[in-house]
Amino acid sequence: HGFIERFMKGFDLERATVEALFDQVINQPEACFEASPLPKTSLFYFDGGARVADATCGFVKIKAGNIFPAHQHQGKEWVLVLQGKAIDNEGVRYLPGDIMFSDKGSSHSLRVSKQEDLIFAVVLEKPNKWLTGRIILDYLFQNRRFKEVK
Repeated sequence: HGFIERFMKGFDLERATVEALFDQVINQPEACFEASPLPKTSLFYFDGGARVADATCGFVKIKAGNIFPAHQHQGKEWVLVLQGKAIDNEGVRYLPGDIMFSDKGSSHSLRVSKQEDLIFAVVLEKPNKWLTGRIILDYLFQNRRFKEVK
């Protein structure tokens, strides 16, 4: 709960909404997170406020010791780390409370610490382009705000 103010600002949401989202993630994770096409990664999407209404907003949980694959950002991305530790391919370490900002065109991958699952909140303007050369448009993205990037 030490991140509520930053979360409110990043997602353009009122305190009560943020507290309710955190309550779900902490107390009912099996009910709110859904499997994703990426191994050992689950997702929980929600609607952000007016400022981020055209972006995809959500929580991402990556199992301890897992690698989040290399990808290129097709739009801006803002991340707030809530739990766990990770290191990116350039050696930058991320801890709870850290903010990660990625510009359009930037790329990276993450390796999660073996001690604890990584949970972060994300505002994503457009889907990522996976460096295998294909766009992952999972069942959640398909029904959201994005079209395939060419």
